[in-house]
Amino acid sequence: MKDSKTQIFQVGAEGGSITLYKIYDEDTDSYRFFHNVQEMAYEDLDFEATNRDSEFSHTLIGAFQKLQQEFAYVWSMHPTFVGSEVKELVISFLKEHLVTERKDFSSERWEQILKLDRNDLRK
Repeated sequence: MKDSKTQIFQVGAEGGSITLYKIYDEDTDSYRFFHNVQEMAYEDLDFEATNRDSEFSHTLIGAFQKLQQEFAYVWSMHPTFVGSEVKELVISFLKEHLVTERKDFSSERWEQILKLDRNDLRK
């Protein structure tokens, strides 16, 4: 069933990415969400490549919460894609992150990809 997935969010870091997908479930006539983690191998460090999917979430908010629980640093990663349907939710999560974790956070790339004015996230 994960073959009919649609990307809705992605962040990356050196050697890897985390992508959030939605898929339509005909049985329940609703969408389900999951994230995929890909990391390249570092042979000199005995670190094997990773390509794994999370369990399904039945809500978009639940999917982002699961992502945040597994990867507390997700908002400090480099955003590469934010779908229009999740833009406002991502802004909300980013603003919450700014209140609790101001270190290591550069809003510039987030503002670019979200098409926001400079410092909009800090308002």
